[in-house]
Amino acid sequence: MKIRAALSLIEVVVASFLMISCLVVFGSLLLTSTRYTHLHQGSSQALEIAERHLEELRRLARSAESGRYGFDQLVSQAPKPDPYQPAFTVGTVIAVWSTLSPSDSLEQVHDTSTRRLLASSLKRVEVVVTWSGGRYELVGLVGDPRRELPGSGAVEVSPIGPLPTSLRADETVDFQARLLDRYGQPVPDAFFVWNPSPLAVPVQVLPAREGRRCTLRNRMQLGSEPANYPGGQAGVIVEGYYGGLGHLEYGPEVNLEKP
Repeated sequence: MKIRAALSLIEVVVASFLMISCLVVFGSLLLTSTRYTHLHQGSSQALEIAERHLEELRRLARSAESGRYGFDQLVSQAPKPDPYQPAFTVGTVIAVWSTLSPSDSLEQVHDTSTRRLLASSLKRVEVVVTWSGGRYELVGLVGDPRRELPGSGAVEVSPIGPLPTSLRADETVDFQARLLDRYGQPVPDAFFVWNPSPLAVPVQVLPAREGRRCTLRNRMQLGSEPANYPGGQAGVIVEGYYGGLGHLEYGPEVNLEKP
């Protein structure tokens, strides 16, 4: 009887130990599950907040009011509480994003070191959401919207620096061009084609690879023929292309001196 009582007591102790161990393990699993559920819920809410703010920034970029396009007003914002869920703070980091020309396969026909770079048409937007349980980052690109141009005067061409009254043989003068929207703001990464004015005047017009600048030289030479300096007057014609349409403008002229 004593042996049976002792065995029963041992069985009770072992069973109690196993039950307590199971309760401890179950409690630990329940606590871990609750923690991960709370973390997942916070991450899901942070994702929704980040996506909402990114979409708001895209709508702002497409807006046009008070003489400005919203794209030009996209700037970084310091973290602040979300208006709908104050437990979350939202901040944005915005920077200009450069990319190669969409016609990259054609650009590679030229010197690959001078392929045309689009340096103002995209902005990298990073939305950062933080809360007591962690941090979430959402990154996207926002493009410059299609802009409206004025009926006339869309292209502005001007000399870079003082305009000389005349050019001696082989001297140069540099010009730059801008395409302006209906608010008078420059259109990012517009494309320009330069020609001499008048078209038949024997001078050299040397556009920069990025297209926004060109050099007018008092010199004409075809192949191995001797250089020619006929004199007279010359300037530039620039045509700015946007949305498949060209907008023409004439630059100032200078006198061409003979040797």
